[in-house]
Amino acid sequence: MLQLASCQPTDAAEAPAPAPATSHTGNSTSDEAGLELCIALLQGAGSSCTTESDTIALQYPRYSEALPTPDQESAALEALKSTGQPSQECCNNLVPFAEERCPCQKSFQDVLPLGGFSPAVFEGSTAILAKACGYDFEACSSSG
Repeated sequence: MLQLASCQPTDAAEAPAPAPATSHTGNSTSDEAGLELCIALLQGAGSSCTTESDTIALQYPRYSEALPTPDQESAALEALKSTGQPSQECCNNLVPFAEERCPCQKSFQDVLPLGGFSPAVFEGSTAILAKACGYDFEACSSSG
């Protein structure tokens, strides 16, 4: 879905990324550990969700600066369904990333622009793909 592992923008830049369910403490050591965990989880999701990311990007462009509209989300979910996606491998790698709430983690959001990625696209793509995998990813703004 996202190929941020190399921190180079690619056409597969929509990998799901969840931030830790713990609250942001401002502790740089825990922030760094959380960032490292999210990057590791993203590498797994990114490598196994490339096709799904490409499919989502047809409906919700990677250059978006806002969360997907309901129409974009519905169209992306339908496109995934009609092509037999997502794969079980993708879902298996995405859910831990989503459970950690990486797209919502400030330290993770702060590094995304360095790779040419918008935090909104990561959050939106994660939410779409998580939904396709049967996982309910709560919006970052709703998670305190």
